[in-house]
Amino acid sequence: MRSADDVVADLVVQAMGRADAGRAEKLNKGAALAELLQGAGIDIQAAGVRAWARGDAMPPASSLLEACRLTDVSIDEALYAETLRGQVERLEKRVEEALEGLARARARG
Repeated sequence: MRSADDVVADLVVQAMGRADAGRAEKLNKGAALAELLQGAGIDIQAAGVRAWARGDAMPPASSLLEACRLTDVSIDEALYAETLRGQVERLEKRVEEALEGLARARARG
């Protein structure tokens, strides 16, 4: 399972990408997300956003939540996607085994 630091960094990187995607002009990495957060009353500069993305600093929970809200990044997906992938893989394996068993039973007659 991924660490909390990795999940936070991934969320910030996703939010940065989505904030940049909505811009006509290219800004320095982290600048678009910093501007969005500043507009929501959060005191942060692009360098701070980049530090969050690198994992060099941990954003306050309220800032992370606001960044995700402003850019439509799903915290649930980031937290649980790995777990869900594992569950799906296990279910697929069980279905394959059941189908193989059914095919063997049919072949025997």
